Amino acid sequence: HWMVSCVWICAIIYWIAIDHYVCKVTVRRFTSPFTKVTLNGKNMTSKFKGTPYISFVSDAKKMKLSIKMKKGYQLERIEYNNGVQYTEAKNGKTFRRTKKNNYAGEILINYSDGKGGYHSAIISLRTRSRK
Repeated sequence: HWMVSCVWICAIIYWIAIDHYVCKVTVRRFTSPFTKVTLNGKNMTSKFKGTPYISFVSDAKKMKLSIKMKKGYQLERIEYNNGVQYTEAKNGKTFRRTKKNNYAGEILINYSDGKGGYHSAIISLRTRSRK
């Protein structure tokens, strides 16, 4: 397990012809900004531990997502992608899930960290059936 304060810094060194380039890369462990995430009544909060990408399997046509953020974070926007277009979903409200081209969809959660940084977390929606 990594500690939240753990930071990895590495350098990528490459040459083009006789020119030498160095690029520093900083990798930080994802820290969940959520105190509570509920999707269709199921608590999903622990699934965001260490990763901003999770999957949710359901054939439900209506989805309800409720999010509570940790102190210092602000929820900016929630969007649902059905494979063709993005539509805005409201926190705590029900939205209709439409399946296009056999694509079950994804929910994009956009939030800010209060320090000028904007981030996203994604819930990938999967279906049980192949209809």
